[in-house]
Amino acid sequence: AARQGGLTAGRAIGIYGLGPIGLSVMLAARAIGITQIAGVDPLAYRRQIAEQHGLSYAFDPMNHKPPSGQTYDVVFDCCGEPDILDEACHRLNPGGTLVLVGIPETAHILLDPHILRRREVTIKNVRRQNGCIPAAIDLVQRSDIDCSFMLTHTFHLSETQKAFDLVDGYSDQVIKAMIVPD
Repeated sequence: AARQGGLTAGRAIGIYGLGPIGLSVMLAARAIGITQIAGVDPLAYRRQIAEQHGLSYAFDPMNHKPPSGQTYDVVFDCCGEPDILDEACHRLNPGGTLVLVGIPETAHILLDPHILRRREVTIKNVRRQNGCIPAAIDLVQRSDIDCSFMLTHTFHLSETQKAFDLVDGYSDQVIKAMIVPD
């Protein structure tokens, strides 16, 4: 996702969705030298965790909007919620890039073509696991990225359904659950 966004130091980015993928984008951006990183998530614990690990500013899309005039060079949709796309495009600087990372539940999404045209938005799509694992491992090994905070729960193989239920319900402040063999 970070590659698709063309991230370089000095750029400002917004991340919609602060789950494991959004947090990974945040960590990659920090490793590149980006310091202006805003995040959007309806779950307070995710916003708090993101701010503790390098996010500049987080807000709840259900209760308020980001500060007036706050714009980004790149916005990452890491939540797959089609309803945020027009808002995300409004937050892009002219010529900005919208990177679609999250997978929507629906087969079609709606975007206001006038926002795209007026702001000259470039849209890039990310196919998960498209050869990014070796690059991600290399980035973690050669930088001071600590991603251990994302692993919040561990389950034995016999507890697989419990793990899925926890993650599906966003319960117990879960970020990432790991299932280990018994």
